[in-house]
Amino acid sequence: MSETSPLAEGFFFERPKEGAPAFVKGRLSIQSEKAIALINTHKNEKGYVNLDLLQSKDGTKLYLTVNTWKPTRKDPTSIPTAIETPF
Repeated sequence: MSETSPLAEGFFFERPKEGAPAFVKGRLSIQSEKAIALINTHKNEKGYVNLDLLQSKDGTKLYLTVNTWKPTRKDPTSIPTAIETPF
């Protein structure tokens, strides 16, 4: 990511507790008022908010950010209409 993504306020990820079964990878807690505000602010045209789970530089904490990446549209005239084989 070249730019800083906003923190996913209202969403909290925690590592599993010691002794948890191997299939438990973590826990997500959601504070509804902050989460709803975040969703309303950052939802895309299809109604989704994409979040990334990141690790702090020192490796001790995991946190969520809003993934704001959007694909760039390509010029439809530059797309080939057929693939030619060199036979």
